[in-house]
Amino acid sequence: MVDNFPTGIDVTPNGAFVYVANQEDDTVSVISTATNTVVATINVGDAPLQPVVTPNGAFVYVTIFEEDIVQVISTATNTIVDTVMVGDEPGGIDVTPNGAFIYVSNQNDNTVFVIQTSDNTEIDTITVGTGPVNMEVSPNGAFVYVANGNSGDVSVISTATDTVVDTITVGVGPRGAFFTPDGALVYVPDSGDGTVSVIDTSTNTVIDTITVGGVPIEIAILPDRVVLDEVGYQLYSFYDLRERESFIQVTNPEGSNITVHVQVFDVGNNCTENNFFDTYTPSDTHIYNMRDILTNNGNPSGIELPDFAYGFVVVTVVQGQGSSSDPTRDIVGNFRIVDNNGYEYRTNSLAVTFPSTIVTEQFTFNYNVKGNVTLSDVLGINANHVSATGEVTADPVSSYTVFDVDIYNVNEVPFSCRDIVFACVDEDNPLLEQLLEETGVGVASFEYGINDVIPHSKGGELLCPGNNISDGIVNLFREDSSSDVFAGFVGLNNGNSRGSMDSFWSESFVITEGGDDDDDAN
Repeated sequence: MVDNFPTGIDVTPNGAFVYVANQEDDTVSVISTATNTVVATINVGDAPLQPVVTPNGAFVYVTIFEEDIVQVISTATNTIVDTVMVGDEPGGIDVTPNGAFIYVSNQNDNTVFVIQTSDNTEIDTITVGTGPVNMEVSPNGAFVYVANGNSGDVSVISTATDTVVDTITVGVGPRGAFFTPDGALVYVPDSGDGTVSVIDTSTNTVIDTITVGGVPIEIAILPDRVVLDEVGYQLYSFYDLRERESFIQVTNPEGSNITVHVQVFDVGNNCTENNFFDTYTPSDTHIYNMRDILTNNGNPSGIELPDFAYGFVVVTVVQGQGSSSDPTRDIVGNFRIVDNNGYEYRTNSLAVTFPSTIVTEQFTFNYNVKGNVTLSDVLGINANHVSATGEVTADPVSSYTVFDVDIYNVNEVPFSCRDIVFACVDEDNPLLEQLLEETGVGVASFEYGINDVIPHSKGGELLCPGNNISDGIVNLFREDSSSDVFAGFVGLNNGNSRGSMDSFWSESFVITEGGDDDDDAN
């Protein structure tokens, strides 16, 4: 049981914990979703109203209504680590998808404060309508829609300029703004006249008013009510900025417009996820430069990866899919990784359908040292679907796959290696120890080298240390998994302008390739 008068709630990105603001008792309760029990109670200021969890799951920002402040809670320790002064009677709060900025509505002075999360300072104040209450940032991070309870309208703020660019008249006493996952519509509960106003965000006009009765305050939008098909389509790609450049190309081969959800996971930064939505017209192609990620129309995506970031990208069609009879034709893609020394990989992205569950028990790939191959990169992407729109999480404790590794020489004589874990984790991830304890395996990583003959290109762990077979076959037998999707890639490179990468071969084709390209890099 939580404390008295719970008013606001938010969930960590990995779904493991729920943070609840209790207005009357001046506390925030932390609920473990694994046991549905309160595991921590945090004392905060007078009258906490609304918490919001940052996209990386590291912090919770809570509006403190009676003290005109926002308090910052570290999820690692469940303690208050900072306090930010804001306007009069703060209530609504939301965070941009890239986690860089927090927007806070101040009900009694008709403003929205902008907090920069890098140093928790207030960098702008925006005047909106009368009595702003709750708000929401658009899925692409470009706008904030603020419900003004007293003036009966919604203020639209551009996050690029932090100015009000439109004001939309709605019903009486609007209490919030709730986006559909593709950002096309906003639903506004009008508590004063028992209606819900539906806003088309392309024109910022009310296109429908729905009578619901009572005093509507909150809205939950079910993702499966906005997806056009029951089956969706995703692309999984690898990127690496460790003194390398990475490019991911996506193509819409269909005859209709599509909206995609792009999720970028940074393994080296505790598997932090950032995301945005993008649109493609028929036969449209766009290349994402992972060093400077722009949307298909050339606008900033809101994602700025740090130097030396590496990880994976999931691109999901969330609206406008084509025929489910040929899922690999609904969205296709490839990725390219290159550095100044001639190291280069090019291959097709792995295409999967969702919802899906791994049933493949064995993955196989071969390797050799022909062409003076000296480097290898074997990586495994794990993900769990968390919504009907295909949104995935990759928390290493809840998204991993355990493999028993064997290597066979050209005469098919086996060499028994060891068990390894693929997960979105590196040696500095604070969840590594918990993952190893849960799996009972001695090593876990996002990437491996093959063996002593062809080590990892960045000096990482090996699938089979102590093995010197230079031409062989790797068999990965799945022993345990907590993931819905596993996508594996293997790359061989001589570091001198020749390299190739391809996906693992598997006995079962739950995971289907977007193609079989295995070209040498030129």
